[in-house]
Amino acid sequence: MGVLGVIRVLYSIAGVERLRGTWVQMALLGLTTLTILMGSLLALKEKKLKKRLAYSSVSQVSYVLFGLFTMTEIGFVGAVLHVIFHSLMKNTLFMSAGSIIHKTEKTYVYEMDGLGRRMPWTYAFFTVASLGLVGIPPTGGFISKWNLAQGALATGLSISWIGPTVLLISAILTAAYLFTVVIKGCFPGEDVKPEPNCEAGIRMLAPMAVFAALIVLLGVFSGPIISYLETLASTLL
Repeated sequence: MGVLGVIRVLYSIAGVERLRGTWVQMALLGLTTLTILMGSLLALKEKKLKKRLAYSSVSQVSYVLFGLFTMTEIGFVGAVLHVIFHSLMKNTLFMSAGSIIHKTEKTYVYEMDGLGRRMPWTYAFFTVASLGLVGIPPTGGFISKWNLAQGALATGLSISWIGPTVLLISAILTAAYLFTVVIKGCFPGEDVKPEPNCEAGIRMLAPMAVFAALIVLLGVFSGPIISYLETLASTLL
C-alpha cells in the first residue's frame, strides 16, 4: 500500500516531469540507496532467522522505491516487477522459516546445522527463493533487478552509476545472509550427529512448491508481464 501511495503521489499528483533531474529526485534516490545498504547490513548481522528476513524486506522494498524514483519507464517496470517477484520470494522464505520453527522449534541461524538433511524439500524451496532474492538467473529476481539497474542508468544523472553499484553490493550481502542458512543446513560438517527426518507435511510444502516454481517460471517467461507494465508505464510518464 505504501508503494501504491508513492506511485499515486509521484506519478499522478506531483508529476515526474517537474521532479526529474531536481534535488528532490537526487535526495529520494540517495535515501533509497542508503536504506538498501542498511537493510542488507542489518540482515547480515541478525542471528534470528525471521528477523533476518524482516530486515531483508526493508532492503528489498527500497529496491522498489529506487526504481520508482528513477522516474524512467524501465525503472518503473523494474519496480513493479520486483513487487511481484519479491512477494513470491519472501513468502517462500517466511513459509520455509515457519516450517522449520514448527517442526524443530529452532529460531536462530546458529541452531540450524544439519537441518537441510532433515528437511530437504523445505531447504530446496528456501534455496530457490534465496537465489531469486540475490538475483541469480533464470529467476524472477534477476529480471527485476536488471530492469532496476537499467532504470538507474537511464536517468542521465551524473551519478547514475551509483545505483547499479549499490544493487550489486546489496546482492552480495543478500547472498551472505541467505546462503549462510543454506550452507549451515546442508553442509554442517562432520561434527553434527545425524538426526531423524522432520520434514514438513504436504499442506506446508505445497504452497512453497507453487511459489518456488513461479519464481523460476515467471523469470523465464516474463515477456508478457513486462509488455503489460511497459504499456502501463507509458500512460504515467
